[in-house]
Amino acid sequence: MLKEAWLESRGRIPGNRGELYANFITRMLRLDDNKMLNTAISRERRLEALESLAAAMQEAGTLAWTRRQVLEVIPEESSLDALLVNGLLQGEDVLRFAPHQTFQEHFAARAIRAGVEQELAQRKLPAWRRLFARPETGVLARAGDAWWAETLFSWPE
Repeated sequence: MLKEAWLESRGRIPGNRGELYANFITRMLRLDDNKMLNTAISRERRLEALESLAAAMQEAGTLAWTRRQVLEVIPEESSLDALLVNGLLQGEDVLRFAPHQTFQEHFAARAIRAGVEQELAQRKLPAWRRLFARPETGVLARAGDAWWAETLFSWPE
């Protein structure tokens, strides 16, 4: 993973874990695209699907789901197949993020960030107000939960 992230950043060591994962993921998706493995499913759609799946699995408190459960979140079989090609998801009947569970946490963090940014744009609230606005349901409500610790601290920059 470090080698691929380093190659993606043209020889620069990523500054934090979020950047490390983002570089690695970008590289893996680019290699798929260069090999013409996923021409029918856009890179943006693949990322959205990974983010949605990771957030749902994180919310459920699990590291693995059956293919049927995954298809409830990613209903297009072709999208799921595209995600299995690049190695960011693995398995046949039971699927999980690969090469490590921290990829699930990274994609869940991306989903949270996208949701916060979207809500901020709609409400035009400063970020600090959004984080504290609903302490029982907001991002900070999960800050003390060990299951969410890695997710909340791996937000990409």
